[in-house]
Amino acid sequence: MVDLVKKFQKGNPPGIAADEEVLAVTMVQPRGSIVGAESNPAFGGLVEQVAGDVIRGKLADKAVAAEGELAGDAATWPKVDSCVFAVTRRRVVVYDGVKGMKKLQGPVAEYPIERIAGISYEKKSIYNVIRIAFTDGSVAAFDAGKGLRLDELVASVERAKGS
Repeated sequence: MVDLVKKFQKGNPPGIAADEEVLAVTMVQPRGSIVGAESNPAFGGLVEQVAGDVIRGKLADKAVAAEGELAGDAATWPKVDSCVFAVTRRRVVVYDGVKGMKKLQGPVAEYPIERIAGISYEKKSIYNVIRIAFTDGSVAAFDAGKGLRLDELVASVERAKGS
């Protein structure tokens, strides 16, 4: 598995102070985006592509609807196609990750660790769901690829809140 913290720090991302310890880093997409990804016509005919896209679109809509309307702090999470977020002892720092981890620009949002109640995850067959719970009771949910160290992500928030 790739150590995302090392990869993140190697890129010397803006918005992280030299004395700020990065505990965990992960990459996520909006809820429903992984299951709803369009077909590649090179892998099948037009009929298979259209049928697959319709089925995946309905699955994506169902996944988004199951999470409900965003409110509170969860509603302030940036609307980006791909996002990288880092957990430090003081805050969660959010970056637009559309250009990848090596080309991160300034943070698009940050949340003091006191506003984060916790992070949980649910393993699915082809992707994972990460949920960030805020202290105001709101929850933001995201799709995440396989191979991420999600147990370390959850533990990082617990460590940060304990310090």
